[in-house]
Amino acid sequence: MSDITWPSDVNPQFPVEIDERFSTHRTPFETGHTEKRARWSRGLRTIRLTWATATQDEVEKVQSFAQKVRGATPFDWALLDPEKKPRPYGPATLGQVVGGVLGARTRYVKFTWADSSDNETEASYEYDSLAISSSYLLTATVPIWPQGVAKAYVYVGPSAGTYYRQTTPITTLGGTWTEPVGGYSTGGSSPPSSNSFVEVITVTLVEDRLAVRKVKHNAYAMSVLLAEDRA
Repeated sequence: MSDITWPSDVNPQFPVEIDERFSTHRTPFETGHTEKRARWSRGLRTIRLTWATATQDEVEKVQSFAQKVRGATPFDWALLDPEKKPRPYGPATLGQVVGGVLGARTRYVKFTWADSSDNETEASYEYDSLAISSSYLLTATVPIWPQGVAKAYVYVGPSAGTYYRQTTPITTLGGTWTEPVGGYSTGGSSPPSSNSFVEVITVTLVEDRLAVRKVKHNAYAMSVLLAEDRA
C-alpha cells in the first residue's frame, strides 16, 4: 500500500481495461535465444482508464496529480464500483513436524487472504487433508499471495465440511502456520460466507504519459495507462 491515493472524485468512465500478465518473453540479447517463462511470482496488471467526455476541471486535476506522481512514484487506485480480491484457489501445502503428545489424527485445511484491517476473502476453493502421526504437529504453508494482501488466515477442522479459524495468522509471504502443542483451536469462527476484501492496487503511471484530446467545448477525451507496482 502507498501513502498516496488516486483522487476519488476523478473517476474514469467505463469501460476500465485491466490486463494481467503472468509471463513474458526474454530476448536473445538477454539469454542468447528467445524463451517465455514466468518472470514474476504473481501476475502483474496494467490498467487503462478512459474518459470519453472529461470536463476541464477533471483534466486539470488529473494533470496536477500526474505531476505529483511522475517518475514512477507509486500510488493506490481502486475502481469506483469496488472490486473484491479473489479468494485463493489451490490448497495450502500441508506437512508435520515433531512436537507435542497428540495422537494420530486427520485434519482438513483451507485458508483465506486478509488485509491489514482483517477484511477477508472467502476460503480457498480447494482444501487439503493430512493424516498426522502421533507426537507430530500439523503445518500449513500458503502460496505467495497477491499484492495488497497483508496476511492469511488458516482454517482447520476434523472433516471437509467443518473448519475453525486459527488464532495466529500467517504474516510473511509464503509463510507457514504450525499447530499449537495442545492441538488446533475449535473456538474460532467458520470461514466467511461472503468476501469483504475490497481490491486496492498500488500502481505507477506508465512512461509518465497522459493523453488528452479536446472533442468539444469543455469536453475532453482522456486516457491514462497505469502499471501495477512490482514491490
